[in-house]
Amino acid sequence: MPAPAPLFVCLKWGVLLITSLRATASSKTLCLYSAEHMIFGVEGTDPVRREKLIELLDIDLKWRMHKVSDGQRRRVQICMGLLHPFKVLLLDEVTVDLDVVPRMDLLDFFKEECEQVWLCIIDLFLLKL
Repeated sequence: MPAPAPLFVCLKWGVLLITSLRATASSKTLCLYSAEHMIFGVEGTDPVRREKLIELLDIDLKWRMHKVSDGQRRRVQICMGLLHPFKVLLLDEVTVDLDVVPRMDLLDFFKEECEQVWLCIIDLFLLKL
């Protein structure tokens, strides 16, 4: 059974939105799965990219979603969202639950993606100003 897609991630037409929504309808369902089930349940992904994100975000595939911290759960959700390449990335407080090291690693990943692939990253916080 494939893992349910988290509601906070929307990938369409090469546009990816990652937001800080916390209480979603699927949050209780998500708790039933391991990190491995969630990540490997996303179909059509590049195995090299998947392994890179798992390592980058320091994800233990044995984590059970109902037993991990908010930051660990957030890392799994971000990994799931980033498994597919994107052209435009919209960020809305994406690093809010992350510890300092995973936050910096994620921002470095975004910088690397911008340098290697032509894409656009928009921080929705800046648009609200």
